[in-house]
Formats: sequence, C-alpha cells, structure tokens
Amino acid sequence: FLHSPVQLIDELLPLMRAKSWGRVINVSSGYGALSCVPASSSYRRTLDNALQSLAAARAASDVWAARDTLLRELGVFKEADVMAGQHVGIYKVTKAALNTVTRLYAAALQFEGVGSHVQWLAVDPGWVRTDMYMMNPSKRVSSDNH
Repeated sequence: FLHSPVQLIDELLPLMRAKSWGRVINVSSGYGALSCVPASSSYRRTLDNALQSLAAARAASDVWAARDTLLRELGVFKEADVMAGQHVGIYKVTKAALNTVTRLYAAALQFEGVGSHVQWLAVDPGWVRTDMYMMNPSKRVSSDNH
C-alpha cells in the first residue's frame, strides 16, 4: 500500500543526495493522525514501534532499519480487511503510515547530512469530492475542491 510513494522516493534519493537538494510532498489526510488509528490495533503498534525506533536512532542506518521494518510489518494488510468494509480504517492506517514513513525519510537524510537541504511535507488537502466523501456527504467541501 505504500509501495508507490516509497518506490518513487527511493528512485529519487540518489539525485537528491547528489544535489543536496530536494522536495518531497506526500498527500496525506487529517485521517492520517495517529490518534485516528485505534491504539489497540496491530497497525497502531507497528506505527508506534517505528516512531519509537526513530526517537532512539543514533545513525541513518537505524532509521533505514526502522523504515524497512515498518514496511515489512505493514505488508500484512489482508484483502479481507477491505472486503469486510474496513475501507476508512485502512485509509486511516495508510495515511498514518505515509506520515510515519515521511518522518523516517526526513530523519535518515538529516543523519546523512543532507536533510537540511531536502524538504519533506505531508499535506492534507481537506475534503475532496471522491467516493469516500460520498460515504459522509455531511462534510463541507470547498467549491474549489473537485
């Protein structure tokens, strides 16, 4: 589920390192807040573990190991979760994981000495008229969002 953003970032990292410059903007959501993922869920524990590893990191290799562990452990998403109507729950976990991975990348490059020249953002565009919006049409959508 994080395959595409991670693959793209990994492809661009050598260029960002070589130029000591870069901008990464990941489209997240207010649903990506850790508080939106139930504390009792295995997904939340996985995200919390990654952030604890980040806090304890002393070198870039520690952060890369935390990223690899996070991606491996989150690979346990089951199709049954989606089929059981857990779309919004899966969306929340995915966005929280994207936010976490963004923090891990930023920290790793900071340890490598190029972090101050590479900016990392996870932005929330607000509610947009999508299939998910249609499940909760009481949310206000700006006329600028289509």
